[in-house]
Amino acid sequence: MPAFHLLAESDAFAARALALAQQLHLPFATTRTGLTHFLLLDQYGLSIQIEQMHWQPDLVGGRVGFRRAHGGGSKEPIARACGVKPGVRPSILDGTGGWLRDAFVLASVGCHVTAVERHAIVFALMQDALQRAAEVPELSAIVACLTLQHAVTENVLSELAGAAQHDVIYLDPMFPPREKTAQVKKDMQILQALADADLGASLLPLALNAAKKRVVVKRPDYAPPLAALKPNHIVDAGANRFDIYLI
Repeated sequence: MPAFHLLAESDAFAARALALAQQLHLPFATTRTGLTHFLLLDQYGLSIQIEQMHWQPDLVGGRVGFRRAHGGGSKEPIARACGVKPGVRPSILDGTGGWLRDAFVLASVGCHVTAVERHAIVFALMQDALQRAAEVPELSAIVACLTLQHAVTENVLSELAGAAQHDVIYLDPMFPPREKTAQVKKDMQILQALADADLGASLLPLALNAAKKRVVVKRPDYAPPLAALKPNHIVDAGANRFDIYLI
C-alpha cells in the first residue's frame, strides 16, 4: 500500500494538520494532486481517502445514530451478552476498537468502556469522531463513558493478566471470509486495508486471563468458535452471535 499523506483543505487548517502529521509520523502534503492515500482535515473534521474511497467515521448520525435511536438499548444483544441488566453496568475493555460502533452502544447504556485501537490512523480518525460527538449535547454523557486508547491489545492484555480490572473483555476480530459473498461496505474495506492480519485467536487466551467476569467474542453465524474454544453461552443476534466465556 502506498504511504499515507496528511493534508489540509485550506490554510485555515494547515497548522492543526501539520501537528497531526507530525504526531502520526506522516508526510504533510500541500496538494492532493497525485495522492491516492491520504487523510484530509477540513471544516468537517478528519477523513480518509484510499484510491476512490473517501470516508469519515460518524458517531452522531449514520448507522450509529440510527442504532442509538431505534435499537434495543440495554436489551441489545451485545448489551445482554456483556451482562447488562437492571442495576448492573459492567466495566468493559473493547480490545478491537475499530470504528467504535459496539463500544458506543455499550457506552450509551451506561457502561464505562475502554476501547483499544492499535492502528494509528484508525485511532486518529476515531479520536476526531469522538471530539465531534462530544460537541453534541445529548451525546456528551455517552462520550464521557468511553475512553479511547492507542495501544497494542496483546500488550494491554498481558499487562492486565490476573489483575481483573475490567468486568468484561470484548473482542470483535475480523470475520473469516465466505467463499461467496457480496462486496463488503466501504467502511469495512477501509478497515481491512488498514488492519493487520486477524489476531483474534491469539487474543482470546490473553483475554481469558485478564477479564474479571467474562469474555465476549462477536462471531458471524457461519463461523466456528474463536480458537476452537467452545463458549459457555451464546447470544444470538441474527447474522451474528456473541460467544460468552465465563471466568
